[in-house]
Amino acid sequence: MEIKHERGRVLLSLICIVSLSVFNPMHIPTVSQAESPIRLRYVVYDASVGELTHIVRISNPSYAIFAGGEFYVPLVRNETSRHYVILYNVTSPVGQPIILKDDSGNLYAYWKNVVINAKDTFVAELSYRVLSFGTQYHVSSDQIADYDKNSELYKRYTEAEDLIQSDNLEICAKARNLTDSIPNVHDKIFRIYDFVTSHVHFSNQEEERGALWALENGSGDCSEYSYLFTALCRAIGVPAKAQAGFAFQSTGRNIEDGHMWAEYYLENYGWIPVDATWRSFDRLDSRHFSSIQSIPGVIPYSNYVFNSTVEAELVDKQTVTLKHCSPDTFPDQTLARYATKTVQRTASARLYLLLGRLFGGSLMFSSDVRSIEEELQGIETDLQSTVESWPIEHDIEDMLHGSEMLESNASMLVIKAFASLLSVIATAVILVLLCVTSYLGRSRKRGGSIDSSLGVSHIESPIVEYYQLG
Repeated sequence: MEIKHERGRVLLSLICIVSLSVFNPMHIPTVSQAESPIRLRYVVYDASVGELTHIVRISNPSYAIFAGGEFYVPLVRNETSRHYVILYNVTSPVGQPIILKDDSGNLYAYWKNVVINAKDTFVAELSYRVLSFGTQYHVSSDQIADYDKNSELYKRYTEAEDLIQSDNLEICAKARNLTDSIPNVHDKIFRIYDFVTSHVHFSNQEEERGALWALENGSGDCSEYSYLFTALCRAIGVPAKAQAGFAFQSTGRNIEDGHMWAEYYLENYGWIPVDATWRSFDRLDSRHFSSIQSIPGVIPYSNYVFNSTVEAELVDKQTVTLKHCSPDTFPDQTLARYATKTVQRTASARLYLLLGRLFGGSLMFSSDVRSIEEELQGIETDLQSTVESWPIEHDIEDMLHGSEMLESNASMLVIKAFASLLSVIATAVILVLLCVTSYLGRSRKRGGSIDSSLGVSHIESPIVEYYQLG
C-alpha cells in the first residue's frame, strides 16, 4: 500500500511539471518596441467620432421690430489631447459671421446689426465634425519640475480675475489651511479638489456667482465648482483656468445648458483637466468640448451673448446635440478610423493584461507580462503623440498594427494563465483526494487489527485458563 502511495506522489509531481512546461512563456510572440523618447503623461482610453450641432434661437415675441443686435458665439476648436474639431457649416438669416480672436486665443463667431422682425425668431446653427478622446493623466511626483515664475503663462494664470478672486483674503486663508501641511504640489491640488467636491453642493444659479460666493455659501452649479477650484489653486501659486463649453453624459443626447470645468498646470505635464462637478480628477471623457479655453477677452464665460442698446423682451434658447458618426464622416478618414481602432485594441489589451495578472500570469509568465507591459506603454505613447500632433507626423497604420499584435499577445496571456491556473487547481484537488483516500485506507486497516486482538484477549484467554485449571 505504501508503494502505491509513493507512486501517486511521483505521478502528481510529473503532472505539475508537465502542466507548467506546456505553457512555456517563450510561446507568446511579441512586437519589438524601441524605447520612446516621449514620456507617457496620460493614457488615451476612449475615442469617438461624432457631429456636434449648436443651435441658438433668439425670439422676438413683440409686435415691434428689433434692430441693432450683436451676437457672439464662442467656437469649439482644436484642443491638444482632447479633440480635433472642424466647423463645417454655419447658417443664419443674416449671412455668415465675422471671426474674432481674443488675446487668449479664443475664437468667436460674431454677427452685427442683427434685425429680428415682429413675432420672428433669429436662428443661428453651427455644425462641427469631431474626433474626440478620453484621457487619464498619471502624474508622478518625481517628474514634476519647478514652475518658471517669470513665464507669461505662470503670471497670467496665477492672477485674480472677475469671478476667480484668488487674491481674496478669505480664499487665500482657506487655500493655505488646506495645503500648508502637504509637501507635494500634486497632492495639494488633489486636496483642493477634494475640498471643493465636499464643500459645494450642486444648486442651479440664475447668474454667475463666482469663487468667493461658492466658498461662503457652499453651493453652486458647475460654474461655481470651477471658479472655486481655480481660485484656490491660484492662491497657492498653481496656474489654473476655467473651461466653458459643452459636456454630454452620453452620445445621442440633446442638452440646453452649457458646462464648465477647470484645468491646472504642471511643469513637464502641461494642462491637466478637472471636472469637480462630475467628480473627475486628472481625467476627462471624450464628450467634453471646450469653446472658451482660456480667460475670455470678448464676452464672459458663456456659450453665447446677444447684446443690444435697444430695450426689448427677447426670448433665447440653445440646443446642443452630439451624434455618433462613422469614422468615414470625418474629413481625415484615415486618422479617425485608425485612431479609434487603435484605442479600442489598446483598451482590450489593458483588460486582458489585468485578467492575466489576476489568473497568476505575473508569477507563472513574468517575462511575458513584462513584454506586454512594455509594448502597451509603447502604443500608449504613440497614441499620446497622435492626439498632440496635427497633422499626424508618424505612421498611424503601424500604430494600429502594433495595437492588434498587442491585443493578440495579451489575450494569449489570459488563455495561458487561466489554463495554468486550472491545471494547478486540478492538481491540488487530485492531491487532496489522494491524501484523503490514503488516510482513510490506513485508518480502516489499523481499526480492523485492533478489533481482532481485542477479541482474542477477551474471549480466548479465559477459556484456555479454564481448561488448564480443570
